[in-house]
Amino acid sequence: MSILDWGLSDEDISAARKVLQDDEQLVLAIKPRAEHDCRSDWLRWIVVALASVILVGLMLQQGRAHPLAPLLTLPFWGILLWVASEPWRKWRCTRRTLYLLTNRRAIVLQGRLTGHRLHAFALHRDMIDAVAVRGDGSGNIVFVTQNTWTLRNEKIVDDIRQIGFMDIDNVKVVQKILENQIG
Repeated sequence: MSILDWGLSDEDISAARKVLQDDEQLVLAIKPRAEHDCRSDWLRWIVVALASVILVGLMLQQGRAHPLAPLLTLPFWGILLWVASEPWRKWRCTRRTLYLLTNRRAIVLQGRLTGHRLHAFALHRDMIDAVAVRGDGSGNIVFVTQNTWTLRNEKIVDDIRQIGFMDIDNVKVVQKILENQIG
């Protein structure tokens, strides 16, 4: 089956072609659910809006005292912009993520703001680390779980990062296709 038959965007097709080897056959090309809705972060938007109003008030008040005082608020505006844009950044990265299954590898092209991060896994019997299925049939097929420990504020914090086909529809169907490919 041709890569053009999967209904992918031109950007996705271009990214997939870069990672597929000449002798590989594409079995499956899927994308994660792009249901991240900025409305779900309504509390964050309210906090950002209130902080913006307060900063504008402070800027106007300080502007009367000294002409350079508004420049002191620029770092806060940058922080507010970064916080407010987080839902958009997550949505963009999710939209750019692509999962490919070939006759030899499972490939995760993790979307970044610019470019992709490539994770490729050779097909073998023990490659699936975990499968999580939600009530609506969506879920995750995890290939690798990475644990890192960092020291933050004199406490050891365990950061768990999972890599695989994350937040996909019909996870059981995809798992079955993957297991059939493994043999």
